[in-house]
Amino acid sequence: MIKVPHWTILCIALGTFLLPIMGGHLSLEGGKILANDSLIGSILIGEQAPFLAHFLISLLFFVPICANLCAKKITHVVNIRISFWLALLGACIGVSIALSSFPSVTLGVVLEWAMMSMAFFAITLCCGRKQSVIPILTFIGGATVAAVIGIMEFRDLRVIDPGYRISAMQLGPNQAGALFAAGTILCLSMALRFDRVGKLGLIICAILQCFALILTQSKGAILCLPIGVLVLVAGLLVLRAAKPSAILGGIVVPLILIGGLAMMMQQSVKSQTGGQVVSRVMSSGSEANQSQEFRKLLWSSAIDLTKLRPFGWGMGSFWFESTRPGKVTQTTLAHQTFLQLACEASPVAALSLIGFLGSVVVWGFRGIKTQAADSQIFLVGVFATLSVAIAHNLVDSDMYVFGLGAFVFLLCGSFVASSSDSQAPEFIFALPKIAFGASALLLLPICLIIGLSEMYRAIARGAIEVDRDQDVAISATNSALAINFIDGTAYSQRAFLTGNQDDFINATRLHPTPKAFRALSKHYLSKNMHNESFSALNKALERDPNNASALLKYIEEAFAINNDELGIEKSKQLIATENSTYFKVRSQPEFVPTQTYIARLFLAAKTTDRAENSRLLSEAIKGFAQYRDITGRMMKRQLAVDPKLTIGGEDIRSLLENYGLGQKACSDLLLIQGVTPRDLGFSLTEEAAKFASAIGDLEGLNK
Repeated sequence: MIKVPHWTILCIALGTFLLPIMGGHLSLEGGKILANDSLIGSILIGEQAPFLAHFLISLLFFVPICANLCAKKITHVVNIRISFWLALLGACIGVSIALSSFPSVTLGVVLEWAMMSMAFFAITLCCGRKQSVIPILTFIGGATVAAVIGIMEFRDLRVIDPGYRISAMQLGPNQAGALFAAGTILCLSMALRFDRVGKLGLIICAILQCFALILTQSKGAILCLPIGVLVLVAGLLVLRAAKPSAILGGIVVPLILIGGLAMMMQQSVKSQTGGQVVSRVMSSGSEANQSQEFRKLLWSSAIDLTKLRPFGWGMGSFWFESTRPGKVTQTTLAHQTFLQLACEASPVAALSLIGFLGSVVVWGFRGIKTQAADSQIFLVGVFATLSVAIAHNLVDSDMYVFGLGAFVFLLCGSFVASSSDSQAPEFIFALPKIAFGASALLLLPICLIIGLSEMYRAIARGAIEVDRDQDVAISATNSALAINFIDGTAYSQRAFLTGNQDDFINATRLHPTPKAFRALSKHYLSKNMHNESFSALNKALERDPNNASALLKYIEEAFAINNDELGIEKSKQLIATENSTYFKVRSQPEFVPTQTYIARLFLAAKTTDRAENSRLLSEAIKGFAQYRDITGRMMKRQLAVDPKLTIGGEDIRSLLENYGLGQKACSDLLLIQGVTPRDLGFSLTEEAAKFASAIGDLEGLNK
């Protein structure tokens, strides 16, 4: 008779199953819950209200921890050398709340890390050496569900875009790639522990996840996969935990089958659409170089920020502070977990995480040779999977994504629980239990407050952007602020809806982004408070000295009040940003910024020199043409599916506005005598016709 696991282990197993399904998104400003949407469904999907979804998952780890601590029994306690590093990491992260200019964001990220670590404590306290495999298997199940959803996602979109990269319920293709690369190794290693049905099921899971990995086209994740294979094979051979023939059949053969399956799919899609499925993986041109250069600039910016403020800027603040060094546009993640931790919570935090991971491995491997073969396979498999996960954290900030971060803690917990010398049986006295209970009573309501505040903001955003219901939006933002008075984003939303000056000011105080200062500047401008408006723009430029939108507003306002000297100065400053990496190496190269070209139009209107006027207009036309041919072409494909779509701040309205400026620049340049196509390098009449045609196409979609 099969023994049913204790309810606490089943609870943990449900949590690990949900990690790849509900835990793949960040708490950003993009969630939208519509009036007709199911509120519970929106939360459970994990995309519209991510923090609340993560909180619900963490409860599945928290409740078993409480049950274990409340029971009067001997408990397995983690080695003090491992606990020390984790406690130091927690202290550094917690202190960063007091250092942040974005208190609500930092508090949310700190709580996310606390919730992720629950997976480690739940496994080590509740699962023994034999039962720690259960949460691992259920995680494999959840990751396989995500892989199947990703494959279906590709099936539906391959006709429109053969090179489509799947996200599979994750934040993006790179995060999905990280999940499936580690998941593939985990499946293959666990398959060696089982016979017949279990082995077959796990190999099928490995094939599905590895196939989904290929469809993500994440180069970093695909390159991390061989690391896991080498570590797994080497560990098994050294320990002689499995026969070489079994290792070959269970690991190498499935990978060869996956490669063959990918090639067959490539040929099938190519014959149907003429496109390449893995075009990004195969490419090594400008797009690949741009991605690498941008990642290097992010790392450099994180190092610069660490030097500027060694004690940290606050967890989650890289999103807003990344522009300070002037190398990159605003970017959420530093694409390197350890550098981002050093930047946000001090280098001590990064070293603490390294120390924690290192101590888990060192103490976890002690006494491995005395264990049974299935335990050795389990430990080597978890270590190989952890190697893949950590390797990918060197090129992406995976541990900032709840599902991937909790996965690392899950692996560490399983490694510790299954080892010989990482834990010791102890009786936990009342005082530690009381301390834990008091902390829980404090943190659980705060987590709920942050999650509900985010949910109300998503309801307001859906009401504003889709349902066009201002009353619902105002009511939702009022509810968000009623439960979270430090929510600067909610103040920004309410200010947008009501135009209340105090809300604009509170938004810049609690969430001082360039966007918030630009909104405050616009408000002051509407009241003819020009000095205050310029002051707000100066604040925006302190955090982002190359912010094109802020500089353009500066120019527009300066010329509007006939301060031509200031307008010309800021126009030249904005155009000069084209020489910086900020402009040249963008996170999304398909979005061509147009502010510098608009600045040229302002300067052209103020100059009386015919040659200078011709130069400025021709450069502006070339820029708008590039925008039309790159951004416009990409947006046109998306708008054909949904004309109301907004991507990267671009929509039909912005496209029409920029095309109109390009068309007018062509008309103005035609009026200048003596200008020939040879001088310009392009035909004015052809460009004007292309702009007119593009405008006509968009107007057709907008009907």
